Amino acid sequence: MIFSRHSRRLSTAVLSTLMMALAACSSSDNNNNNNNNGSTPPPTSNPNPNPPAPTLSRLTLTGTVTDAPIANAVVTATVGAETFTVNADANGNYSLEIEIEEGATDGFVTLSARGVGSQSYVEFTSLAGTFASLQSQAGSDQTLSNTENFATQITNVSTAQAVLLREANDGQPVTSEALLRSLSANLNSQEVLDLATAIKLLVDDADNYPMPDGETSLLDLISDSTEREQFVDATYNQNPAMFSSTQSAIVNDSALTQPVSAETLPASLTAAMLSDATDFTFNYSNRVHNYTFNTDGTGTAAAGDWHRQTTWTVEGSSVVITYGSTVEVTSYEPAVCPGDAIQTEVTYTSNGVKLTLLSDRVLAITETSEISYPCDIEPRTETTTVARTILSDDDFEVLGPDDLDDSSQSIYVYVDGLGVRADVADLNADGTGTTWAFNKSFTWALDATSRIVDISFDDGSVGRYRSLGEVDLVTTDLFYEIETPSARFVDAGASVYADPELPLVFNPAEMPGRFYQFGMGIEGSSDSRTKGFRLRFNDGGAGSLENDRIDGDDLMTETDSNSPSLAFSWIVDGEDVVIQHTYHIVDDVYGCALIDADCIVWDMRHLVPLARNGNRYYWMEYRQTAPPAGTLDQGIPTTLVRFYDYEPLGAPAIVSHKSAELSARKLRFNGASRR
Repeated sequence: MIFSRHSRRLSTAVLSTLMMALAACSSSDNNNNNNNNGSTPPPTSNPNPNPPAPTLSRLTLTGTVTDAPIANAVVTATVGAETFTVNADANGNYSLEIEIEEGATDGFVTLSARGVGSQSYVEFTSLAGTFASLQSQAGSDQTLSNTENFATQITNVSTAQAVLLREANDGQPVTSEALLRSLSANLNSQEVLDLATAIKLLVDDADNYPMPDGETSLLDLISDSTEREQFVDATYNQNPAMFSSTQSAIVNDSALTQPVSAETLPASLTAAMLSDATDFTFNYSNRVHNYTFNTDGTGTAAAGDWHRQTTWTVEGSSVVITYGSTVEVTSYEPAVCPGDAIQTEVTYTSNGVKLTLLSDRVLAITETSEISYPCDIEPRTETTTVARTILSDDDFEVLGPDDLDDSSQSIYVYVDGLGVRADVADLNADGTGTTWAFNKSFTWALDATSRIVDISFDDGSVGRYRSLGEVDLVTTDLFYEIETPSARFVDAGASVYADPELPLVFNPAEMPGRFYQFGMGIEGSSDSRTKGFRLRFNDGGAGSLENDRIDGDDLMTETDSNSPSLAFSWIVDGEDVVIQHTYHIVDDVYGCALIDADCIVWDMRHLVPLARNGNRYYWMEYRQTAPPAGTLDQGIPTTLVRFYDYEPLGAPAIVSHKSAELSARKLRFNGASRR
């Protein structure tokens, strides 16, 4: 509350009477002073009963409460401890004047809106910024519109983003722009879009998507992480097609999308799929996309597996990008083709994307892909919208020599003819180094910002590596940009530090057991019987790949007993474990002994040790698979960084299931691929 607004002012008559009384007291005091020979000091002057009113700063905010307009919503702006309120009109439009003392302009402005009548459960919010920043953006008219700061739109999207940022702040309010920037750097924008979609269906189609029983506040519902996830999943599962079309409706609604123009486009835009799920950074490629925009309407698009020249145009609130040639990516998905025991290799082809800003951090990407299978399943066309987090240079961690000098850690390198591959680099303190798998020599240096490790490889390729943040004790989420004379690749993935204090040493006597890729449990499965993909090592050097699936009500485990091609043999060779899958070309059987001349190795992988933390093992897999009618040395080498959790043979079937963080509704965009 501002004191000057409520202080009582005295009338002229009262002031006159008061002054006469003061004068009489003054005369009496003077007489007393004379009579007491100055023993009583003269009275001090009276304080001003009406101090000058503090200077006020004023700002008017204008915008809309909408995912469809929320008629007559009560809009409130909170600045520190002060609140200001106004009612929106029948179309959800509002104009709200704020007055605060000049000394309080560093206060953070949070906007909220509540529906009335039958929509009284609707509660939206938006994180706007400091009063001083908003005042500066408003300009000389001191009226801030949504074209000057899109956060004045109080929407399903702004609400989803605000709720997730507050949760990332341990449930505390966001009270500064520095904190807002820091939290936004790790925002899972796909969660923002999914939550915004569920909110829109609940608000706009209440008959088919009512509030859960007992809930009276939308904001309370989605502020509880467990209830929120159940709410979003239930909304998606009720009608996946409706969920998808609603996401398309969001990106095509100008009231929910930030304005864009050719003049305001940055020269370069990088957006990433982010998640704090432990296995995420190990498991997905092409999760970062970079776009460049030249003033003549040309540019480039790059990801982890591809690079294309592009053309672009602004259409409404979106940027439409056309690739110079078709982009083709591969995703490994649950087996659908006959004969595929665990996964099917699915191909996605695309000719371009549409980019739409949902906020200054959330980029929606809409893409139409043709999906084809390596069997007789009919190809199909699918249009999907996903969301990615826009990254800026100061989102990355500051590094120091202690993090790098004389260290060994996995990175990503370009290999001629193969593309980008995982490798492990020795970073010598003298600025030189070599990689383990592809024997690439290089020089390296930390740049002036201490955020970028620049590596120049002897083959002419150049890499720039930055840390998006820690994943676990020995793993960071590594952002990389690799340039060759003809292409540029941008992506992120796991970088594991070969920690000398947590060494992994493969001991033949300790190998028997099951090693679960990314831990026990199948992602998104609620069935406690499923334990996921694993490697089973038996005593004596035999073993098998294994995987669980539910067939009707029955648990089915794919293993060497029902899928002979999953059988392998294993040995410890020096520091590595070598796994070999064999096939007898005459007898047409798998799992033969290599002492037979007609027994060939058709798949082999080396497990290269990196680190171990308890029962969690980190290694790099170097793998080759023979092509049809070919030999093993003709196979294309694949390198992957992985972690596996160990379980002794015969251990009780206790399963700790992974979260549903990356459920099917969140994955599809041009190769958020299982690697």
